[in-house]
Amino acid sequence: MGMKKYIELPTKDREFIMNAFKVSAMAVSRALSYVNDTNLSRRIRKLAMQRGGIVMVRTPIQDTWHDNDGFMRQFLPNGVQIEGDKTTGYVAILKDGKEVAGFNKPTLAEIENIQAQAMRL
Repeated sequence: MGMKKYIELPTKDREFIMNAFKVSAMAVSRALSYVNDTNLSRRIRKLAMQRGGIVMVRTPIQDTWHDNDGFMRQFLPNGVQIEGDKTTGYVAILKDGKEVAGFNKPTLAEIENIQAQAMRL
């Protein structure tokens, strides 16, 4: 599952678009979530942006890294956390707050294996 783009727009603006194009709420929703890519859908998205719409991205939590206090942290759906110290390069897999595996300066290629290992816990 990868990232999915959509346009965030308040209900009143969605209703405005429905009336402007004489379309259903479903047509607006499908256009704003990029499910449909017809000429009408592109026009709906253009009007949505003109009315203050914001392009957003949905991403699975395991794809998201959080950067704070010199650490990079990734919170996985299974409750496991990967924590990387940006100063030392040490990366740890934490389960229930306890380190279960550690890696000294892993390469970017090795990070994928670390993530796979953490997902299996």
